[in-house]
Formats: sequence, structure tokens, C-alpha cells
Amino acid sequence: MNSARGPVVLSVAAAAAVALAALPPDPVRAAGEGREAAPPTLLEVLVPETPALHEPRALAFGPAAFDGLQGFVVSVGEGAILTPAVDGTRLFAGSGLEIHCYMAMGGKRGWSRKVDDSQPTAPAVEDGQVYFNTQSCTLYDVDAETGDLRWQEWVAGSVNSTPAVAGGRVYVSGPGEGGAWKIEAREARTGKLLFRKSLPADVVSAPVAADGRVYCTLADGSVRALDPEGNPLWETAAGDPSTRVLAAPTPHEGRLLLAAGGSDGEPGLLDLDAATGKSPGRAVATPPDRRQGMAAGDVGRKGGNGPGAAGPKPGPAAAPKDPVRDRPNGPAKGGKGNPSDPPAPPAPPGGPGAPPRPPVGGFGYEGPRPVVLRGTVAVAGSASLLLRPLAGGAERRLEIEDGPAGPPAAAGSLFVLATRRGRLLGIDPADGTIRFEMRFRGRGGSLSFSSSPSVSRGRAYVGTADGRVVAADLPEPSLDGWPMWGGSPSRAK
Repeated sequence: MNSARGPVVLSVAAAAAVALAALPPDPVRAAGEGREAAPPTLLEVLVPETPALHEPRALAFGPAAFDGLQGFVVSVGEGAILTPAVDGTRLFAGSGLEIHCYMAMGGKRGWSRKVDDSQPTAPAVEDGQVYFNTQSCTLYDVDAETGDLRWQEWVAGSVNSTPAVAGGRVYVSGPGEGGAWKIEAREARTGKLLFRKSLPADVVSAPVAADGRVYCTLADGSVRALDPEGNPLWETAAGDPSTRVLAAPTPHEGRLLLAAGGSDGEPGLLDLDAATGKSPGRAVATPPDRRQGMAAGDVGRKGGNGPGAAGPKPGPAAAPKDPVRDRPNGPAKGGKGNPSDPPAPPAPPGGPGAPPRPPVGGFGYEGPRPVVLRGTVAVAGSASLLLRPLAGGAERRLEIEDGPAGPPAAAGSLFVLATRRGRLLGIDPADGTIRFEMRFRGRGGSLSFSSSPSVSRGRAYVGTADGRVVAADLPEPSLDGWPMWGGSPSRAK
């Protein structure tokens, strides 16, 4: 096998021949079945135009040593919320007024279902069912195989988070009565309301259910834990900029990991006891200029002592703002509405020259949520990826000049990170080595990824800013285990 690491420019004729070739059928395969692991390398991936909705086109991979890799791109439509979900054989993604199902291998559309409200959120897939909110303002449950509606329930006049599913329950949040906010739980099978509890601010991104608790990061920068009936267990204070939490929490082995601070766009890490909310004395991550830096420009390069790659850095990440009142569009269809619906938490700005991020609303805000793999926690900043050993030891900050599109996926042995300028990076959690780099390019240049990747059975699925989903085999075929936003229906990975 050719192990050349430099980029290869495909001829127009060869690329067109591959891109226009018939897509393969949709077999069920195990993770990486039929492919051997590739050496560390750089791949160029040509992404063809998609003039028609829901009609997949094949990707072209180079160098020639990787011509066994397959993938497709499919146009989902305007207004897409493109953090895809995968259940092994099917791919789910939403657009303006529809939720869609495609075959995960070849991209053929299985079904589309219209919804009554705008913009389905990132789906949670559990036990053959697909759960999602719409921005205004309903929770849906549809059958994963057929798209048939199982049930739907109105939540609030404006919903800024995606649901979590655990223990036969679906947890959702949104505006409540009298200018407050709420979290509620419904029976996953029927949609029956189990509880509804008041909150002082809206939930950022999604509730997280794990170990008999439900954790919520709120838009005022605080965190709270609830029992399965919604009763408060503990909460942190709001208002301190140095400990202001920026994204959904990550529970891990009795600890609760949170990205916080980040006034320079590169957040630090809070480490709390998941049962009490107290700090066990573990230090918050040090500022960027004290960390061991490394550049992500060279495949296989390990961290050195320098600041990393040069070039303009994207601007600082904005923390979720406190909710404000006066919803401009009045009550939403199907419910009473609420004049104090919160605004969407802002996504981190792209910085000079960065591609625009789509206006996807609050549930498009993934934020710098910590992700854990093999004893290392990763936190995405506006222009870097922090790697911190959970057991202690040297931290590393991998400079990402084009900026992470969202948190990485923890997929088997590697973190898989999508960047805003169309790259997928496979990163070794032990030392920050870049095991592979895939550069996705269209006729107009590099793509603009707008979501975290989902990774299932050796293939990554990621959304673009222009309303498409790219599915591509990875050069490490064993990568698996991150099929949706948050890594699982409970959002707890």
C-alpha cells in the first residue's frame, strides 16, 4: 500500500468519473468490515455538487491507495440543523420543516416527514424511535424505520435545546409560565407528562441524563443536578466569569466535567463531584500561554513547546447570554406562547476570514462541551483543542487554525474533530498526534462544516453550512461508538 502523506491533486476527469459513478448498495456492515487500517496520512476528498435535494452523489478519495474508501454527500435543504444521528443502518437529519431518513451507507432516502413547526433539532435515536424538538415548539417521536408519527406534544412557544432520552423518559426544556423556564419529562413510549419543574434560566444545548440524575447547564452560566423526578439536588452559583459554564456537562465516573471561563475564546475545565457539585480540589485548566502547544498542520506531528500554528485566530467564544424578554413574533402556533422566551445562545464567532455559521437557533449551539476518551478529556476552543489527562499530568493545546466546528467525537481509539474549513482530524488522546487528516473540497474550494461529526462503523457523518450531509469512510476503519449529538440518546457520553 502506498503510504505517501502529501496531498494528491486528482485530475478533473478522474474525479468526475468517481463522483458520477453509481453509489454502492446499502449492506449492513460491522465497524470497518472489509477494510484494513491505513497508516497515518493526509487524504484529499472531492465533494461533488448536489443540484437536487435528497439525491446522493459519491465522493472521490485520493491518493489512489485509498480508492477503496467510499462516501457520499446529500443535500438536505435550507434551514438544516445538521448534527446527524445514525442507528447503524440509517442516517437522520432535519431541514426547515421536515425530518429525513437516509441509508447510512449509500445515502438513498428512506423517508421524509413534515412537521408542524420549524427546524427539527439534532435527533436522539433510541429503541427504533427518533425523538426531536422543533424550534417552535413541539416534541416529536417518529418510527425510525417508517417515519410514522408515534406521538407529538407541545413544549413551549420557543425551544432552544434538543431532547435527552434515558430510562424510558424524554427530557426537554423551554420557557415556562410567568417568565420562568422549565424542564419536563415525558414517557418515551406514549408522551405522557411525568413531571414539569421550574428553572431560573433556559437549558443550554440539552439536558444530560446519567447515573440516576439529570444535569443541566443554564443560560446564566450555572449548573444544577436534579433527581429523576426533577427535584433539585445541587446547583452552582451564576455570575462568576472565571467559572461561568459554557456548554452541556459531561458526567464521567462520578465526576462532572464542564467547560468554563474562556474570555479569550479558549475555555478552561471545571471538575466537580457529580453527587455534590463540589470541587474536589482538582485544578482548573491553565491559561493557553502556559500549556504545551502543538500545531495541527502536519500529519503525525506531536506537541512541542511552541505556541502552535501561526496565522489569524478566530475571535473569542461568546458565553451563553442571560435570557431576555419580549419574543418578537408573538405566540407560537398550537400553544399560548410566552413573552419571555430566551434568545438563542450564540455560537463562537468564526473570526477573520472564517466561513459563516448558519442561523440555526439555540439548539445549533454545541459549545465547547468536554469529551472523554481513554483517560483524556478534550475541550474545543475557538481555535484550539485542549487535551487534559484526567489522572493529572501535562496538558496540551492543539492549535486548530481554521477552528473546530464543534466538540470532537470520541470514536474508538481516536478523537474525530471537524473543522470550520472542511477538515476531519483523527487525534490520538494519549499524546495529541494527528493520526489522519481528511480535507474535503468542492469546486469552490474547501467546505464549511457546521457541526460535530457522528461516527459509526468506520464512517463519519457531518453537516455543512449550506445544508448538506457528508458521509465518508475514515482511514481508521475500527472507529465507532459516537452515533449522535452527545454520543448517545441520554447525551451523557
